[in-house]
Amino acid sequence: MNLSKKLSLALLIAGVGMAVGLPKQVIEVVNAASVTPTVVDPWQSGNAEFECSQIGTFQNALKIDNWDNTDKNGTYGNITILNSDGTYFDWSSNPNTVATVIVKGGNAANIFNYNPQQNSDTNLYSPLNDGGRRPAVSHVTFCWNNEEVCEETVSCPTGDACRVDQTLELDCGGTILCPGNAPEAEECPERCGQEASEVPDGQCGYTQCPATEECSDPNPHCDSRCLNDSMCTELGEGYICYHPEEGDPTQGEPGHCRLATNPTSEQCVAPESTPTPTPTPNNNVKAAFSTIDPSCDSNVITAMEKITVNNIDQSGIKVIFKYNGVEKISYTDLQGQALVAFDYTGDGFVDVYPDGFASEAHFVTKETNCSTPNNGQVLGTSTQGQVLGATTYAETGIAQDVMMSILGLAGAGMFTTGAVLHVKKKD
Repeated sequence: MNLSKKLSLALLIAGVGMAVGLPKQVIEVVNAASVTPTVVDPWQSGNAEFECSQIGTFQNALKIDNWDNTDKNGTYGNITILNSDGTYFDWSSNPNTVATVIVKGGNAANIFNYNPQQNSDTNLYSPLNDGGRRPAVSHVTFCWNNEEVCEETVSCPTGDACRVDQTLELDCGGTILCPGNAPEAEECPERCGQEASEVPDGQCGYTQCPATEECSDPNPHCDSRCLNDSMCTELGEGYICYHPEEGDPTQGEPGHCRLATNPTSEQCVAPESTPTPTPTPNNNVKAAFSTIDPSCDSNVITAMEKITVNNIDQSGIKVIFKYNGVEKISYTDLQGQALVAFDYTGDGFVDVYPDGFASEAHFVTKETNCSTPNNGQVLGTSTQGQVLGATTYAETGIAQDVMMSILGLAGAGMFTTGAVLHVKKKD
């Protein structure tokens, strides 16, 4: 609210008072500062220390004189005057704070007291005179005390001895936190088969943890807890101690006895197998599987599958051969033969899986008695009299010495069969 509006409102209120026969009075309405001033009328002017002594005891005083018709915006020592129009003004202080501001105008003064001391305020003004008008500011005096600085030295405990966080009260007021070095609190482990132990309690002490039950059940059963495969052997062959991916047996986390073929099933159910398709029964379907064991001079195993239907060789049929973890695929040639060779890595089964026909397996061993003429090579009965075609040799990449052995054995078989027939006929 500007000055003209303030005075109009004051006169209006005064006029109402006279109309009802009340004594003349002036009511002041202003944009007040942060505190309500106290009016001292009359005010005794003097130097800064004298004026401040009329209010109280202060260590510091500053008087800014000659405000009449003068722009007083600016800095005076520790005090800065802002937004002064001769009647109203703002102020700030740095680095000190202020306890009292005395604003003199006319014969009186407004006393603005701050408790606690402040470092700024706005809209300070002089008091109204007897005529209800606000005189211009003649001078302003600032009074303040030095703020007490409390200095206190606090030493927190040090050393390796265990201690917890500690809050200390300061004589100057407030608190300070002295951090501890106690280990963080831990919970007792809940793993099975855990021995009795102790864990930190976070207060420089320890919590006693009792032993836990063993991981295996007294009577193992499907899905019972376990730590290793030996705990599941009583269930029979094919059971293992299955640990999910998140389990860690080295940390005592248990697994469960499950079927090795389907460990994720809690019911220990074997997975359904996809049956190998078999052709419609036909007496004229023939699938012959033969192998040649490695000899003293060779570490090669030769395996062959021959398939005929109605005495017609079947070509283009996929055949899978497996031996000691190695898998090879071949297709029957125009003679119905699929042929592969394996490097000998130990005695074991050679399995054959012809697509659409029954699988077979032959156990192969390496000849150890190398004094026999045939070097221990055995030709399967199903290959007697058969001659391996050139197409098979070309497609399977059988080594030349192996192929010659096969051809030699095949010829020997045919010779033996002919000799036997000749003898029988002679008899």
